[in-house]
Amino acid sequence: MKFIPIPNSKEVTKRSRRLVSGLDSENEDSDFNLNMFHGNVENGSLDECITIGKDFVQHVIDALNNRFPDVTFFNAIKLFNPSSYPIEENKREKKTKEWMHKLIGKFNIDRQIVDMKRCFNEREDFVGMLVRIAKGRGMHDAWDICCKAQSWWQLFPGIMQLWQLCMTIPISTTACERGFSRQNIIKNDIRNGLSLETLDALMFISLNAQETSNICWRDIFNLWFEEKERRIVSLK
Repeated sequence: MKFIPIPNSKEVTKRSRRLVSGLDSENEDSDFNLNMFHGNVENGSLDECITIGKDFVQHVIDALNNRFPDVTFFNAIKLFNPSSYPIEENKREKKTKEWMHKLIGKFNIDRQIVDMKRCFNEREDFVGMLVRIAKGRGMHDAWDICCKAQSWWQLFPGIMQLWQLCMTIPISTTACERGFSRQNIIKNDIRNGLSLETLDALMFISLNAQETSNICWRDIFNLWFEEKERRIVSLK
């Protein structure tokens, strides 16, 4: 890290402005305000640079949280991820409780679907047992272990339902966007008269079909041949 004294004045030299803000010669007239940082920056000591750096990082984090409000919610799903649990028991208790509050606040589900009070009551025992059964495992591996055991559904019915809901939430829109891209490839300007049924079938084949080497073309021909009565001429 390189640090130099920063003049605590509104009349900041061009040299200092470039060093502090990374502005190039084309942007030297941009607004720059040292008051956006907390603390005194007169001496340019290492501690002051660290303070400025922390403030800058916090500004970035706040901007990302404002831009992506669901980030904290997705982080809270770590409640079901034993590999993310703190090692110390008191820290684990505090963190899992915080995650539970964020999940409940986001879902705000009707009581008929998931009993939130029951989820809070089940959390402590659930976390303790999850640590013993699936310590160090990820959420999906832990789910594979717990969802198959009837005892988990009997002991923690509320929180298991909540876990099941979290497992169905898509993390991104990648799959949807991939589908639209494939649709545009199949239904182009030349083939824009395709019916919905045909388009759906072609997209399903394009996205999920096996390799041609694994396809029994005789079975496909028989299905096609028997689909309509007018196809009475054998192509053998």
